[in-house]
Amino acid sequence: MRRVVGFSDLVHEEARRAEGLTALSRVALIAGTARDLNALAAEAGREVGEALGATGFALALHQPGQEVCQTLWLGPDVGQRAFDDPALHRALAAEAMSLGRALTVDKPRAVGAVRTAMDGAGLRALVAVPLRVRERCIGSVHLGLAHREALTPAQLGLLGDMAAHLASAAEAQRLLGQDPQPGATAAHYADLRALTAQLGHAQARLAEQERLASLGELSSVVAHELRNSLGALENVLALLRHDLPQRGDLPALMGVAEEELGRMNAVVGDLLGFAQPLHARPSPTAILPLVEAVARSARAGALSQGIFIETLVDAALPELWIDARLMRQALLNLASNGVEAMPQGGKLVIAARRQDPWLRIEVSDEGCGIPEDIAQRIFEPFVTSKLTGVGLGLSLVARVVAQHRGRIEVSAGDGGGTTIAVSLPLQDDPRAK
Repeated sequence: MRRVVGFSDLVHEEARRAEGLTALSRVALIAGTARDLNALAAEAGREVGEALGATGFALALHQPGQEVCQTLWLGPDVGQRAFDDPALHRALAAEAMSLGRALTVDKPRAVGAVRTAMDGAGLRALVAVPLRVRERCIGSVHLGLAHREALTPAQLGLLGDMAAHLASAAEAQRLLGQDPQPGATAAHYADLRALTAQLGHAQARLAEQERLASLGELSSVVAHELRNSLGALENVLALLRHDLPQRGDLPALMGVAEEELGRMNAVVGDLLGFAQPLHARPSPTAILPLVEAVARSARAGALSQGIFIETLVDAALPELWIDARLMRQALLNLASNGVEAMPQGGKLVIAARRQDPWLRIEVSDEGCGIPEDIAQRIFEPFVTSKLTGVGLGLSLVARVVAQHRGRIEVSAGDGGGTTIAVSLPLQDDPRAK
């Protein structure tokens, strides 16, 4: 029993970590692309507040000759006026910058303007984290907590990581807002803004990779635990089939149990596959045979559903330097999804054509389309609108395409349905370079 409780705790801990990394990636992207301090505070503040369960967020900056404080209230309107009090944030920023580390003030220890504001805003605690650029402290981030008296150590660590992105963004905004120095040109400032945006995207990609690594670890743990239990159930079922008289409904019921065990084993296989690192082993690959192989495999389950599969491959397409096995699996996942989207029958088209500097492969169905609430997230792990499966098929597609430095696009068909296009770079055999 203790082992089961520990496993459950691990699952919840990994899930929380994954959620935190997702929030961090969003804050990193906002920090790199926010147009000004107002947008930075509003957009990043909402992400930080929602990730950490805060009611209020403030970005307090100390600049030479002036102080700047941008606040965002996430709770009921009744407490906003008290949280916006400049005296509150001056006092909190001064203490956090003096300490040089995270500071938590609960209500019993609060005094003066801080206590007055906490009473008016209905807050139980305030958290402040300094904003540092290199060795210089430029301000602090403040969170108001209405429903608890502290953040956990993991949440404080997450807030510290978020604060590092916000500090860099705030300093970049300050530099961009300065009057040009002698010899500086508008191009220099444009370059600085572009580099800042590029850094934000890079940081977001890094955080996303960390999130996927966390999900991979969790998937591996879950899959191994389930595989052990499923193995035991399969053994018990085999013994029952051997020892019990096969009369009445028993054979049919045992058949259902075996079918469900097979389905669960397939899910476990998907989880273990997701947990494994993906390493492409490219070689020169002809596109027509690849597309035809995908179509043959997809037809096996499509004909009985009244689904016709057509291939349209341009003549004289060049070979691509790809991992044929991985790409075949990715395209088959797309085709299988298209087939499943047409339970009443229809037509699936797999097309390939040259579109310099890419070779574009499209999989189009006549199904019901993708629900709007998940349309922007269909390539994320564990996102699905289907009643069965765990939502890893399209995630695998995205990983395979990324390994080949390609890109993937989703669009709605003119007459309904969905088209997913995979674009792969046309390139020479790298062995010749």
